[in-house]
Amino acid sequence: MRLKMLDGLLQGAPVSDIQRILEYRSSFFGAPFSAFVQTVLRGPSFWSVGERELFATFASFKNQCEFCTGAHGAVAALALNKDIVGAVLRDWHTAPVSEPVRASLGLLETMMLAPAELGPEDVKPLLALDLSAEAIQDVLAIGALFSMINRLADSFEVYVFSPEDFMQAGVYLLNGGYI
Repeated sequence: MRLKMLDGLLQGAPVSDIQRILEYRSSFFGAPFSAFVQTVLRGPSFWSVGERELFATFASFKNQCEFCTGAHGAVAALALNKDIVGAVLRDWHTAPVSEPVRASLGLLETMMLAPAELGPEDVKPLLALDLSAEAIQDVLAIGALFSMINRLADSFEVYVFSPEDFMQAGVYLLNGGYI
């Protein structure tokens, strides 16, 4: 992890409090958690990197986590388009996204705002679009991951970057990933 932080500094990307948290007792939490994030957001998937980053941004936005919304929103904006990200955060129902993405956003909204109400009926719109179990599991994994990381970021009161620093960090994360 120290090498990753040093690499980020050498590339001019700001070092986040999240990176510092991951370095603390790295073998206990940081390395395994970073590997999980890498698998969920960069591993093989039906969803593109941009779509998965958009899901992370949306989950973070619904959880009101300013840091993760900014960080993953920057990566999604770079991978997709900043106008798409903005449209999704304003109103995902009318945003210019594919129907599989829209259905996934609906699932994520329920997962973030009413987790006790989440049930099989919430997956039916995704199944109706012929999404595979693996594609649906990937959306659920992103939701689960950001349910946890958003709360950690907010609990530790991580420093929220400027929009320019988020974009610079976004370039680093898009190109370098999470491990």
